[in-house]
Amino acid sequence: MFSVGKRLIFGKIKAALGLDRCVSFFSGAAPLSPETIQYFASIDIVICELYGLSETNGPQNLNFYGEKFKFGTVGKTLHGTKSKLSNQSLTGEGEVCMWGRNVMMGYVNQKEKTIEVFDEEMFVKVF
Repeated sequence: MFSVGKRLIFGKIKAALGLDRCVSFFSGAAPLSPETIQYFASIDIVICELYGLSETNGPQNLNFYGEKFKFGTVGKTLHGTKSKLSNQSLTGEGEVCMWGRNVMMGYVNQKEKTIEVFDEEMFVKVF
């Protein structure tokens, strides 16, 4: 019955929202509530979340709809990048550290400011 509903009902909802040509739906900038994700999934709009910052010039992690898709996650680290959780507490909280060509490489012509924001290991890679 889902395929019938998809064609007769969900297709009309997507068309009314102007989303009938979309093949993928993504969300970034802020996490969505589980209720929001579940609501849109119930009308055949599966939203894949991504994680990135201004400093990473866009996404660092991306959740693709497919075999390893999991609601409420930001998916895997993209090819050519690395992510790790540093100083992790017993509750699993910590500092998210990212590496890749997409991450800020330093302040242009401002070596002193760059030194302030990078640790020694990263500073050697930048200069």
